[in-house]
Amino acid sequence: LTAPRLSHVIRFRPPLRHHSVPDWGIEAGKDQTLQKVAGNEEELEVARAMDKVGFVVTGAVTAVVGVPLAIGMVGFTTAGIAAGSVAAKMMSAAAVANGGGVAAGSMVSILQSIGAVGFSTAGNAVLGAIGAGTGAGTGAALRAVRSLLSK
Repeated sequence: LTAPRLSHVIRFRPPLRHHSVPDWGIEAGKDQTLQKVAGNEEELEVARAMDKVGFVVTGAVTAVVGVPLAIGMVGFTTAGIAAGSVAAKMMSAAAVANGGGVAAGSMVSILQSIGAVGFSTAGNAVLGAIGAGTGAGTGAALRAVRSLLSK
């Protein structure tokens, strides 16, 4: 039993053809290309696993980086709520609904806290887990769609 050669697995290019229309389908083409690159069944399994891991890692990183960015873009910043932003409108609506003040524990106060100091380590772990699950689900859904389209 030999270790798979990852340098062969990482390269993913469709076969070069001299005619304009490729002769492989969506899922079949990807699998055929992985088989040509991998060389044997063991390396093919490693390539498929790396494909799945890619979706999980992408989902986790996107959640951990993207959610705080999105909260900041809405207007919940380290300097407070940005004037004229969506966050300012949310705060105004919450204050009117509560008779002049924003209630502790409300969505506005939670988002402002996140905007001011960011997520805790536990919060980032939860975001990463949610993102990883979303990435895995997205990858599975794409594989299912590819499978259906290749039939």
